[in-house]
Amino acid sequence: MAAFANTNGGLIVIGVDNNGNLVGYGPAGNSHEDIANIIGNGCDPRPTFQVERVDLTHPVMVVTVEAGPNPPYFVKGTIFIRVGATDRRISRAEFDNLIRRRLPAGT
Repeated sequence: MAAFANTNGGLIVIGVDNNGNLVGYGPAGNSHEDIANIIGNGCDPRPTFQVERVDLTHPVMVVTVEAGPNPPYFVKGTIFIRVGATDRRISRAEFDNLIRRRLPAGT
């Protein structure tokens, strides 16, 4: 989630395996708010996101994460960015670019 907020935003789909197969979202009793708290509390600051249940052949939860207006976003003291289909720790040059994104134009 922090990686998406630190880059261009993105979607997290809970209920799809690593091969892209629809397996469904299983934990009974977890509401949208529960999911939001579980995934949102790991980031500092908490990025802007929405959680939506989508019923396909199996139910899935879709989390839409916006590109954060106030990067960097941390997970347990570490900054991640999204590169292709992976999350990775940020390099020094990428960190500098992330900070420049916060500065007013011409600074």
